[in-house]
Amino acid sequence: AGAQGATLTFPGGRYDLPTVEWEALDPSGEFSTEIAVDGEAFRDGLRFCKAFVSYEDTRYYLNGVCLDEGHMVATDGHRMGVFPVALSAAEMGRPIITTNTVALLAALAPAKAVRLDTKRQAMRFTLPGMTLTAKLIDGNYPDWRRVVPDTAGAIEIRADRRVLAGAINRMHDVLACAGLRGHGVGLAYDADGLVVCGRTTIDLPVLAREYLTETATIGVKDPGSIEFNARYLGAALAQFDHDDVVRLMVSSPGSAALLRGAGASYAVMMPMRGGASSDLALSTLKDWTHAQAAA
Repeated sequence: AGAQGATLTFPGGRYDLPTVEWEALDPSGEFSTEIAVDGEAFRDGLRFCKAFVSYEDTRYYLNGVCLDEGHMVATDGHRMGVFPVALSAAEMGRPIITTNTVALLAALAPAKAVRLDTKRQAMRFTLPGMTLTAKLIDGNYPDWRRVVPDTAGAIEIRADRRVLAGAINRMHDVLACAGLRGHGVGLAYDADGLVVCGRTTIDLPVLAREYLTETATIGVKDPGSIEFNARYLGAALAQFDHDDVVRLMVSSPGSAALLRGAGASYAVMMPMRGGASSDLALSTLKDWTHAQAAA
């Protein structure tokens, strides 16, 4: 290592890499505020929330995970992950841990201690064999509780997570190969079950339909439908990989829906508006219902 960078060599290879002067990182500070956390739960929360972090430059304050009164939260404005975790510290505020720091901490052993500097500009994490000091995002996190839907009176769809995720991911891949980006998948439901549909509206027509018979719908009086971005929904389902069953609670087609597993963590999903797959899902559900009745 030197002023011009560092060189890494090994049999058959050499890498010349840039470096940053220690002083440029400015890791100094008085880390006197200790945040009492369970290291395992803290890491689990970061792993859950990092899938919902934004990478948008204009709203830079969303480019991380916020610690807020017993919750870890991340959102990109289209979906949000919330992980309840015990956080105890006097005058902690609402620190926002940067995306890079989140990814690093999620991949390492659980932290033994977490401290916040007096200016609330950096955090220090004590891990087995190392100490990580990282700057925080200088910004105000939005009031995320305002977008958490009230599920009183909502219908509930209970589905096998692997079956639902498989259908969503297959449709995402097929429609993406057909040239459609950011496409939606429509979910239509009635008292008997659920169908998932996707379609292209450009180039060669593609219609994708799957009937999920091993699904329970609760509180459904009339058939309904809702549409989500396929990639967002697939990524959200992947965060509940320890759950066999997921619950999707829908108040209305145009309002946010709540996705839960068996634990306390949850995801808020904003529906797509004006998509083409929701209508297809409703018509497919009707055809399926008639076919079931005829059989």
